[in-house]
Amino acid sequence: MDEERTEAPDVETGEQEAAAEEGAEGDGRGRKSRSAWSEAFSDMQQVVEDVIEGVRQFPPVSARGPRLDLVRTADRGYRVYVDLPGVDREAVDVTTVGDELVVAGERERPALPEGSEVLRAERSHGRFRRSLRLPADVDVDAIRARLVEGVLEIALPRKGTVESREVEIE
Repeated sequence: MDEERTEAPDVETGEQEAAAEEGAEGDGRGRKSRSAWSEAFSDMQQVVEDVIEGVRQFPPVSARGPRLDLVRTADRGYRVYVDLPGVDREAVDVTTVGDELVVAGERERPALPEGSEVLRAERSHGRFRRSLRLPADVDVDAIRARLVEGVLEIALPRKGTVESREVEIE
């Protein structure tokens, strides 16, 4: 009887070890060598970094417009501070629509020297619009705004204090 013998599949030969050390695709057992895994991981890492860099070219989803703060002042009025660096006063509109305060405008794309190539773009430009619901006690007719050093400050004074009075019944 002839018996057919096969070598155990997990035994490496000297040639296979040398090939694995030189960065071959496998070790003869259906597994990738460390250098092949390292190369694959490096390629995946580069793809992820490229995707992240591409996403950085766009403003984050949460950046619906310029950032703002709403503050209650000591006199119980309110202030809104809106970051608008590089935006001219003429390029901003502050309006009230119903019970909302709306800040809208446009930040111009900065001019670049002739022949320049943008390698990284993080500053936002284009149209923007932010709105927020006004507190119920704001005197809409007394709202004031000023733009100083790239920060728009909007003063929202409260309506006069409500004095109690007796209402005559007819």
